[in-house]
Amino acid sequence: MSTKSKCFIIICIVFVLLPVFISCTIIYTDTQCTSETLEPCKQHPAFAESIYCENINDIKTFVRVLRCGSRKNMQEVFLEKSSLDYLPLYILDFCGFIFLNVKSVVLDKLLEGNVFIKLQQLHLDNVLFRRAWSWEPLKVLERLLRFSVVNMPVQVLNGTLVDNLTDKLKSLILTSTNTTAISDNALQKFTDLEYVSIQNNEITELKRSMFPKPAKIKFFYFGKNKIDSLPIDLFEDMPDLQYIALQGNMISEIHESAFKGIWNNLSSLLLDGNPLKCHCKMLWLAKRKSPAVFTGSCYAPKLKYGKLLKNLSDLDFRCFR
Repeated sequence: MSTKSKCFIIICIVFVLLPVFISCTIIYTDTQCTSETLEPCKQHPAFAESIYCENINDIKTFVRVLRCGSRKNMQEVFLEKSSLDYLPLYILDFCGFIFLNVKSVVLDKLLEGNVFIKLQQLHLDNVLFRRAWSWEPLKVLERLLRFSVVNMPVQVLNGTLVDNLTDKLKSLILTSTNTTAISDNALQKFTDLEYVSIQNNEITELKRSMFPKPAKIKFFYFGKNKIDSLPIDLFEDMPDLQYIALQGNMISEIHESAFKGIWNNLSSLLLDGNPLKCHCKMLWLAKRKSPAVFTGSCYAPKLKYGKLLKNLSDLDFRCFR
């Protein structure tokens, strides 16, 4: 490589990184750790290596606490009831934090910083924005393993969100996000996904094509939605599946074919709150050993109303109109 080419590459790198360095310089001004305490924050009462902050309204104060926390080998931050311009990723990274939990915080934009991001867990709960925002800043989180969103709008789970998440993701949680649908192929790229929980939403349909194939999913939680049936191939090629939560839906029948290949591996199956019809199509449930945790009760016929599925015998199942 010629000297001229090397110089050109160096200049390009400088121009790319210069804005970041300038931002870092500005934010580091007057943010040195000058105290042995974490005030106005404190050590989290339940987690030894965690900082708990609330009512923080100045970015420099937050950065100073993070720098003090790094001296104590803290790895996790809980930020609540605060108002900031953004979440300073480069400072979190520099100080060695890998877990970030944000609740009831007002921001101008989601994240700031795009180099050497080590963050492994990001939890967002009831985060509000003063202006238009997007999920695009998540693209820099190349090591993110666990991502959760609570009480924030994700109306349809599709590329708008998932295209900005690393395919290394192992856990995805959406709770009370007003989600009404999941697009085909939405989660297929997450081949290492082990924990998927999309609960307390408005989802009406699940399809096998939404998930990776084969899948490493162990926890499949879709409780409190509006799902009325399960496709017979829904759990196909999910050999590691052990925990299923479908409570609080509109499911009336559970077909044996849908659980072929996974039933004996299940440790937990939650079906309570569904209008289950205890007729001959569910006779197979009485003939198979139930998971250790198995909830659900009959909605029909009237004679069986309220009777727990795990207490039924094959004599309890009869066809009816």
